[in-house]
Amino acid sequence: MKAFFSLIVVLNPAWYAVGADESPARIDNVLLITEASMDGSSATLILLISLTGVNPESDTNDLALDVALKDPQGRQTAQVEIEYLKRQGNHAIAEMSLPVQAPLLWNAETPHLYSLLLELRRGDKSLDTIVKKIGLRQITIRDGVLLLDARPIRLRGVCYDEFDPTMDDAVRLNLWKRDLDLMQRAHINAIRVPDGLPAPGFLALCDQMGLYVICNEPFSRDALVPDHPSISASYADYQNHPSVIVWSVGNTSHDADSIREITQMVKEKDPSRPLLSPGLAQRELPDPIDILAPSFPTLEQLRQISRRGRPVIICDHTDALESSFEGLADVWDSVRRNKTIAGGMIWRFADRNAVPNGEGLDGIVDADRAPQTDYWQTRRVYSPIRIEETERKIKAGRNIVELTLHNDYDFTNLRDVPCRWLLRQNKTAIDQGVIRFDLDPHKTMKMAVTLDIPDDLSDNEYTLLVQFHDAMQQSLYEQVVRLRPDHWEKSFIMRLRDRKRDPDWNVLANNEEIQIKHRDFVFRTETWSNAWFMMTNDRHVRLIVGGPYLRLGREPTSAERFHYQNGVESLLPQSMTLKKWIVDKRRVDQQKSNVEIETLLHARDADSSIVETNVPQKMYPAQIDLLISPFGFCDVRFTLLPQKREEYFLETGLSFLVSPALNHISWLGNGPYPTYPGKEMLSQRGIFRFSPVDRLIPGNRSGVDLVALTDDRGYGLGLMLINGNVAFEPTQEGMLVSVNSAVAGLGARYHRTRHPLLATRMSASERTTVFRLIPLIKGRYPTLFETIFFSH
Repeated sequence: MKAFFSLIVVLNPAWYAVGADESPARIDNVLLITEASMDGSSATLILLISLTGVNPESDTNDLALDVALKDPQGRQTAQVEIEYLKRQGNHAIAEMSLPVQAPLLWNAETPHLYSLLLELRRGDKSLDTIVKKIGLRQITIRDGVLLLDARPIRLRGVCYDEFDPTMDDAVRLNLWKRDLDLMQRAHINAIRVPDGLPAPGFLALCDQMGLYVICNEPFSRDALVPDHPSISASYADYQNHPSVIVWSVGNTSHDADSIREITQMVKEKDPSRPLLSPGLAQRELPDPIDILAPSFPTLEQLRQISRRGRPVIICDHTDALESSFEGLADVWDSVRRNKTIAGGMIWRFADRNAVPNGEGLDGIVDADRAPQTDYWQTRRVYSPIRIEETERKIKAGRNIVELTLHNDYDFTNLRDVPCRWLLRQNKTAIDQGVIRFDLDPHKTMKMAVTLDIPDDLSDNEYTLLVQFHDAMQQSLYEQVVRLRPDHWEKSFIMRLRDRKRDPDWNVLANNEEIQIKHRDFVFRTETWSNAWFMMTNDRHVRLIVGGPYLRLGREPTSAERFHYQNGVESLLPQSMTLKKWIVDKRRVDQQKSNVEIETLLHARDADSSIVETNVPQKMYPAQIDLLISPFGFCDVRFTLLPQKREEYFLETGLSFLVSPALNHISWLGNGPYPTYPGKEMLSQRGIFRFSPVDRLIPGNRSGVDLVALTDDRGYGLGLMLINGNVAFEPTQEGMLVSVNSAVAGLGARYHRTRHPLLATRMSASERTTVFRLIPLIKGRYPTLFETIFFSH
């Protein structure tokens, strides 16, 4: 086992000194070493105390030093008087051991701080006094695993700097507190400062609040000398902080040979902390480098590095470039599964641009610290409490719902974290309870919740919400478990059984258009262009005002532009949404029960205002089938026909434009945030509603079963799907609604998405989507929509 004695504190009079005498004798510094027992039942403090200004002639045997230690509650736990001082010229040195029984050890989950008091006396007269907050903890490495107080720890980290555009980069206490509080709310427990050194005041906050810090050693290529002032100063200011658990040398730009001398010097000055060099993870690294620190490794590279016999901390992973934040869950799953991987750091915490301009948009919060969706994804993935299941089958009556509960804390038993559960029927909680679980860190158990489900199971949406809270009643973790009966899909469709048939509905068809008139609506489709239009008969509210359009993409992110639109990878269509169809074949079948319209057609990927005869246009064949029912709905089936060319899509499906007046969006599905493959943990099951000005509207929603788009008066359009994917995009002409058959992942800055859509490899299910359009008439909502969205 490789042990690092905890050189936690180096004290000097500038930190906190009172009662100075005219005598020059004073306390120069104190070196504190913590040795903790393996079970944490005891600890020993070894103090190396240095005095300066000692007069060898007058200060012979009359100097004394009192040392006292108080626990976090202010109770004195140890006290000793040192009368023998070893003198060397005008310096004096004292060494002592201070036993501490049942110590309260410092870690990020319980950041206990003791008070160390030192008083230098000449007889009864006080010459110098120092008071300092210290933490007791010991770092070791055993079998390639990083341990804190003999326990493995996981660093749920982020790279951080103190930039703030509103403060001209000034270091402010309120900024630190705000940032650290935001981090802890997202379950971030570790920080790496890539550039420069954090201020001692910032580290003091990390000590107090409980965050681990990977701290830089200041050096340059011209400063590789043993007693360089910048090196010595770093220890005087930083060795006292328990939050500093690892020294970092360099920042992903140096090889092992160029920093060999500086790493050896760091290790000689401070053997109490392990050392890493960001970006260096080779098998043959020199011994002073205790921890391997790869930068943006692939999952396979990370697996190989974890076998090299040293702990691994990923110095940079999952670049938060705009919304391209794919892969965080995959990286963190590798951390959980491998004991030698001690964690890693997201790049990075905050954007460095106050105004987005395509550069530096790589934070999980905006420059003004407004959380981005990446922040909420981090909170989900980094959570030390996890429930695996998102869905359970149930029946009416008594149910015992079993869930798999993981405790990923390093030091906290879940009996200290109360769990509250709520059984919800649609939007209303109908039952609740509180449970406590005795579950040790890094352990898993089956938890059970007993639920009494009403007999109307098939006519309502039931979910189980499980929440864990801290002592301040702030939510630490939430998991929504969908409760579904057998054959749910069939019962869900049958929930429209209250729709009444219109015996007077009629169909008018000519060479220009097909028009269906129902008591609730009028639906028109143009023969030559396949355009759709829908309007209510009541108050003539416009519903569908444009489309359908072929959906082949979305507004690409910076990462997607880089990965797909450079060189040989320029395989994306020119347009995201193709609005011009050429109808190849159409069949209309009018029956008493419904009207069926089958259309074979194709779209072209070209700007209609540009004609280039020498540039071949790409054709995209598809089939759109409509079934218009006298019961007041229209079923749509869209199929993108197979492609023979190697072409990547970002999304595939069918889009249409709804009236700008329909600016209230409600849906039953996953939310409230947009989700994409590789970012599934971001959203959970629920009933959500957006106002017209909500900034979260744009983007894809997954697992969608119902959508209602309504105006201020309550008129609108409903969509019914089974586990569908729907995107909303506000435009000047109205809301563009896309019902997608398949969606590609967003990828990340340093890798393309692991969930691509290649035309020649798309399955039949990825080419087809089915949905139902239902006009929503105020006062005559289908019971399903009334129950889910409009009842209180």
